[in-house]
Amino acid sequence: RASPLLHFMGSEDDYTRAEEYVAELLVLNNCLEPFGSGVRTYENNAAFCDSYTQCAQGNTIPPTTNITFCTPGGQGHSWAAYNPTLPNIITGPSRGIDNSQENWAFFERYEFAQDPPLP
Repeated sequence: RASPLLHFMGSEDDYTRAEEYVAELLVLNNCLEPFGSGVRTYENNAAFCDSYTQCAQGNTIPPTTNITFCTPGGQGHSWAAYNPTLPNIITGPSRGIDNSQENWAFFERYEFAQDPPLP
């Protein structure tokens, strides 16, 4: 079944491959928006997130699945931690997003149904 997805990929990582991955997820989740046409839902310094919300879980109307792709600008493969009081050597070159905080904010909006117990 389709599920909400939050994907982080630093702009200095294998970004083309990440774009292809997210584009494929949009197709698999019956999203109406093509990759690159999402709504900018976060922007700070060089970091940004684009959300695709016109995605259907099955054939539900209105669409229910959200896929969000976040890019910590100037960062490679690492966990971005935004703390304006710490130097770059501690937080990494992208000081515009905190992956942990954004993960929590994203997923606390959803309630996942329990699967029935296996026989």
